[in-house]
Amino acid sequence: MMDMGYTDCQNCGGLVQGPNGTIESPGFPHGYPNYANCTWIIITGERNRIQLSFHTFALEEDFDILSVYDGQLQQGNLKVSCSDIGNFSYKMTSV
Repeated sequence: MMDMGYTDCQNCGGLVQGPNGTIESPGFPHGYPNYANCTWIIITGERNRIQLSFHTFALEEDFDILSVYDGQLQQGNLKVSCSDIGNFSYKMTSV
């Protein structure tokens, strides 16, 4: 049986707090590892606005997905999910 590398996935991510921050994939500005599974949690005060601006962004079509959730990782909280995007911004307000 051939090992497809699925056991080699790299978990990454972290917590972003404060008035602003930067999120980068592992190895940026170079490519990220295969099977990377990254989750970042962004925390802000009540009624503060969060703006996500993607300045350098590349996904491998049919393999990579970006998902943005407002709250817990469940379907009802999914705000954006895409697999082939360039530069874009997304705004949401905390409750």
